[in-house]
Amino acid sequence: MTRPQVFDYTVVLQAAMRLFWQYGYEATSLADLQRVTKLSKSSLYATFGSKHGLFIAAFDAYREARRRDRMQRLTLSPARPQIEWFFRTIVADVTQPDLLGRGCMTVNQAVDLAPHDPMIRQRVIDDLQELQDRLCQAIQRGQAEGDISRQRTPDCLARLFMASFSHINIMARLDMPRVYFESFLSDVLALLH
Repeated sequence: MTRPQVFDYTVVLQAAMRLFWQYGYEATSLADLQRVTKLSKSSLYATFGSKHGLFIAAFDAYREARRRDRMQRLTLSPARPQIEWFFRTIVADVTQPDLLGRGCMTVNQAVDLAPHDPMIRQRVIDDLQELQDRLCQAIQRGQAEGDISRQRTPDCLARLFMASFSHINIMARLDMPRVYFESFLSDVLALLH
């Protein structure tokens, strides 16, 4: 008979997610994971199967939180303020002292693990496609509402915003100063005019 879990699964996932997000999969050791989760090696393996299994669970928790907290907002109207809010929130996050150098976990994995890990690659593709689709739909609504310029098609603007989203998150890994991101954000949001 197996022993029941005596830990909070969500707390463990959050601790592991923060560690993986900060240092990446390769640089995070099992000893680091044991330290932050306060679980033994056997408990980690019994619950998640492997370090990779724990990473997948932590990455999925990150993805779900972002979907719930960020992308859902892009479905609201009027659309233009929601798009502006989305990008301002990204810049606020990447310049927050406790998040400096992290960027977006999905963008990080597009570079780190997705090229050689099919499970991660599919999650990254799904996340980025969902974001692009939601941006495109928001742009369509904003153009119909008369708040977003029709100079570019919704697909074109959505692709430009996706490139900007990736750029912000990659530059965040370099600890660029806040003024850099604010200037870039101003240029990005000018595309809506």
